[in-house]
Amino acid sequence: MADAAKSPTEPRVVVTAQSYEQVLSRLEKSIAENKMGLVAQASASKGAASRGVKIPGNTVLMVFRPDFAIRMLKASIPAGIEAPLRIYVTENA
Repeated sequence: MADAAKSPTEPRVVVTAQSYEQVLSRLEKSIAENKMGLVAQASASKGAASRGVKIPGNTVLMVFRPDFAIRMLKASIPAGIEAPLRIYVTENA
């Protein structure tokens, strides 16, 4: 079930029957297949695990394409603050 965002600045929420690990794996594969780059990844759940604390899966994927960056920056240098795209994946949220 997808809840369409009301404006470009509002997040879009997608609920899936897939596991957290499956969602991350499929996203990473799709990012590569669509010639996008996974420029950064941050995981609160991995950070917590490094301290011996278990929390539900929680990862932010930061994604971009060089051709989009060129177009965006030609249009507006200040728009660079909006890149990269962020995909927030949570487990049982």
